[in-house]
Amino acid sequence: MTHLASPPAASLSTTTASLAQQQNADAGPSIFSFGGVDYTEEELGCDEKLLTIGFVGEHSEIAWLYRLKRDLDEDNPTPIKEPLGCDAISSVNYLQDNSEFLVLDHVDLARRPPQIVADRLVDAYFNAVHPAFPLIGKSLFLNQYQSFYSKPNSESSKRWLALLNLILAIAARHLYLIDQPQPDREDHRTFFARAWRLSVGNVALLDHPDLQQVQVEGLAALYLLSVGQVNRSWKTIGIAIRSAMTMGLNLRSESESVPYFSKELRYRLWWALSMLDTILCEMTGHPLSIRETFCTTPLPVPLMEEDLSDARIMQAITDQGTQGAFLTSLLSKRNTDLPWQGIGNTTEPRATLATRNIMKPNASLFLLYAVELDQLLRKAIENLYAHKAMRQSWDEIETAISTFNSHADDWLSRLPAEFDFTTSNTTQTFTQHRANLAFRFYATKLIITQPSLRRLSLQSSEARSPAATCDNIAAICVQTACQMIDFLPEEADRVWLYSVAPWWCIVHNIMQSITVLLIELFARTHSGTPRTASITHRVKKATRWLKEMSAKDPSSQRAWLVCMDILSRHGSKFGLDLN
Repeated sequence: MTHLASPPAASLSTTTASLAQQQNADAGPSIFSFGGVDYTEEELGCDEKLLTIGFVGEHSEIAWLYRLKRDLDEDNPTPIKEPLGCDAISSVNYLQDNSEFLVLDHVDLARRPPQIVADRLVDAYFNAVHPAFPLIGKSLFLNQYQSFYSKPNSESSKRWLALLNLILAIAARHLYLIDQPQPDREDHRTFFARAWRLSVGNVALLDHPDLQQVQVEGLAALYLLSVGQVNRSWKTIGIAIRSAMTMGLNLRSESESVPYFSKELRYRLWWALSMLDTILCEMTGHPLSIRETFCTTPLPVPLMEEDLSDARIMQAITDQGTQGAFLTSLLSKRNTDLPWQGIGNTTEPRATLATRNIMKPNASLFLLYAVELDQLLRKAIENLYAHKAMRQSWDEIETAISTFNSHADDWLSRLPAEFDFTTSNTTQTFTQHRANLAFRFYATKLIITQPSLRRLSLQSSEARSPAATCDNIAAICVQTACQMIDFLPEEADRVWLYSVAPWWCIVHNIMQSITVLLIELFARTHSGTPRTASITHRVKKATRWLKEMSAKDPSSQRAWLVCMDILSRHGSKFGLDLN
């Protein structure tokens, strides 16, 4: 087996004492502020153990939780004795980067899983992953896939085989989480190892990229995220983005030799990489890998892949000015008016005919709204948490927070009814899409509003004005955390969660909300009040979900241990029953 550099794996236990032992050898950065920081106190290169988590920026909930734990321990009248290193940020790190990660050595690179197994995995991938991250063209891949199994003697490129095995690995990981393991001796680790040998480990840094290699690198980053190897995933998505930039995917294509169908698939690949980069950035606290000033890639059009070859639709949509006006109009409306009417020289009958399918909610329209929300979050991170935030006054930061929060609310108000996750919607259609948008929206709001909660948590209640903007924004932050937890059913159901929610990062989303609730609970509430009871109810509910998820996911188990550790030390005054 190949060991990707990491310290020895720590065993997980169900006791809070074991959490301290498990992480006592780790260390990490410990400097935080309202926004970004422009220095580090640690020499991370001196100890390999420090590198497993690295520098954690302020937009990660790990930074928020560590600061809360540190403040609570410092305020405790009875000093808490614990092993060396447990006062470091690694003591609240629930990710798996400090666990041993093995890439199997002895895998048959030419082996094809039985087609019945592969069919099930490919179908699972396109249902559970592809709508959120369109890293590949579905119809093109399926044609190649059918040819691969119908012509067993034909040779496929190493990169395509790597792409196939990464799809199988991600799907196998998902089926494992929802208790549907595939009837084959190979699991997701075997598929990933085969892909690694074929076109990741020995290729990514040396060979010149092509479109397929960009897809391979993006899929590898997604797989690593799904197994909790988040820092490794962040490194890999950086490679994928640089490969994509080398190919100009960050720019609008005016090439006449590339059909529009291919252009649109490349645009979607770029936006999938961008959204994956954003998730990894907010989880690790690392910088974003893409700068908006270097990107002119058009937004994805809300067309299903099969419609991209429709000549009538393409005639109406390929004009750049018309397309831009259409997307702007679409994203500014919630009703069903046809935004093409009156645009450019397009006649109304042709426009109506061409766009009737566009206006129907579909997976591609979901992608358009997801990308718009992603761009909002990226701007918020750059303005509120990047180093330049250090040079802003609090009034300037507060104004930016209010502006970004308003933009998020505007985005929500424009969602089509089929994607609206704030109302009771019992239809099964678009259930996954609504859940995905819900957790991304709540995560965005939490990152935007968290600095206000942080500021107030450091002030005494007597020093605050109840009508202050900061107080109002902090209340929105706590309300958003409550809404995220309320989106989950009262009865924890792991299979339901991994079937409809963004399963690749859902533990991160739950930890975002529970961290905000714990900050509010310990810094701004008093025991015995209805407000406190409401928060403690949601904290208990969130920890029940983490416990349920722990059955299949080590990151969730570690997150649960982190929460139990804090509650066992400081939760008794709020009547939190750890049992």
